[in-house]
Amino acid sequence: MAVDYFGYFGITKGINGMTNKWNDKSWQKDFLNMKSHSPADAKLLMGGVKGLKDAWRLGVLHVEYERLKKIQEEQQQQ
Repeated sequence: MAVDYFGYFGITKGINGMTNKWNDKSWQKDFLNMKSHSPADAKLLMGGVKGLKDAWRLGVLHVEYERLKKIQEEQQQQ
């Protein structure tokens, strides 16, 4: 039984080779404007990941962004 790891991780074949949904950095700019951040988090959001610790922290920030974005959208609908 073959497993489609690319599909499982959201990786698709794009025009310029392999791309995935994690390459989209537009959420980072949006999140910077949503709330105040620590200098370390702001640097991470603007500069990108340098190692495993940064990748973990960026994932945590992305979950927080999704939560705040959902709350913001719900408030706009009311």
